[in-house]
Amino acid sequence: MNELRLSSTTSSMLDLIRALSAQAVLFGHCISFLGIFPWLQPPNAPYMQNLGVVVFFLLSGLLIPYTVVRNKNRGGYSWGHFFIDRFARIYSGYLPGLIVIFLIDFINISFWPSEYNYYNAFGVGAFIANIFML
Repeated sequence: MNELRLSSTTSSMLDLIRALSAQAVLFGHCISFLGIFPWLQPPNAPYMQNLGVVVFFLLSGLLIPYTVVRNKNRGGYSWGHFFIDRFARIYSGYLPGLIVIFLIDFINISFWPSEYNYYNAFGVGAFIANIFML
């Protein structure tokens, strides 16, 4: 059976595009938050962090179906496997990130309660809503 495979050159190119997109998101957020390089922001240029995210979505839109077809051709791949793969890929980084944010917020509330501005978004209900991405 013919197996779908990416060449090492294609794989390297995709990794390069992902790395550049990640840097665009990071740099775009930095220049927006710090107010530097105003000529790299609207109205002169689009927000580069938005462009980086769009590239990530495009890559995901291409690579997720590619992976599903490749795994299905190998046999024994089902909806359950797909769901577990997606869940593990998303939540392996997302859940620890939420926990770190919760701890940072808790520390801020404990030591600097008058400086904390996000009381409406802090609590068990908000944490559970964030887990389910609501």
